[in-house]
Amino acid sequence: ERLLGGLDLPATLASGQPVLQQGLLVEVDGSVLLLAMAERLSAGTAARLANVMDNGQVRLERDGLTRQSPTRFGVVALDEGIGDDEALVATLRDRLAFDLDLSQVPPRSALADELAQQWMHRAADIEAARERIASITVPDAIVAALCGTALTLGVDSARASLLALRVARASAALDGNEAVTEDDATIAERLVLAPRATR
Repeated sequence: ERLLGGLDLPATLASGQPVLQQGLLVEVDGSVLLLAMAERLSAGTAARLANVMDNGQVRLERDGLTRQSPTRFGVVALDEGIGDDEALVATLRDRLAFDLDLSQVPPRSALADELAQQWMHRAADIEAARERIASITVPDAIVAALCGTALTLGVDSARASLLALRVARASAALDGNEAVTEDDATIAERLVLAPRATR
């Protein structure tokens, strides 16, 4: 109920009729959901989260009431597992664009204040890229190259190619390009496809 929403018992008792309350996935709309110890996420919870990510909405049906709430959010899943048996559920991992290994980064080398200062001067560029990204075109040759690279690397999921395409478009938007270039595709291949490579 906390994740997807459910019956608001105090409001229901006060009003005398069923009242639905929104869940965390609707509250986080337009923001980022941080999953600490994501390797402990159950398969059922991961499936519910993946469904909301895929559809961009939470469909809630409780106690004879139905509500559809649109929501779009980013997900940062912190996989803190030590052994091979502790890993992020594949259902969720498949929907995340980036897989960053921070195990070799000393904790004090990446302080939040320093990172914020480094990116503050790019805030205007990022805002401009957000406005421009919908108009970025992608040549057919780039799409073919991204899909071909995925196949060559043994990346079977079509989602990986779609995520790489989105990253290439974002790179082009940040650079102020009107179309995705080979450099943008290379960045996407390195960030999205290479970490998923099975060969």
